[in-house]
Amino acid sequence: MTAPTTFRAKLYSFLDPSDGAGPAERAFNALLVTLILLTIAVTIAGTVPEVQREYGRAIRIFDYVCAFVFGLEYLGRLYVTPLRPGFDGTPGRTCATRRRRCR
Repeated sequence: MTAPTTFRAKLYSFLDPSDGAGPAERAFNALLVTLILLTIAVTIAGTVPEVQREYGRAIRIFDYVCAFVFGLEYLGRLYVTPLRPGFDGTPGRTCATRRRRCR
């Protein structure tokens, strides 16, 4: 397998879980899973009035930071979509809108 040369190809290689992830990719995926679990725990804890009063500002900041990280990841995945196998270049079209069975 040749090394990716363009930024898009490098990003695709980094974000694609099926290409035998290296240490950086595994660390990034672990970070995402950790942030997801922490977001759930913080959201649940934030429903307790005492916690909300004491840590409300910190909870909001944490939520904004997580939203920013998840947003960057999502934008990165959208950016590399044309490199995905099976992408036909038609944005916004799915099997259902084409009136045929998905494979």
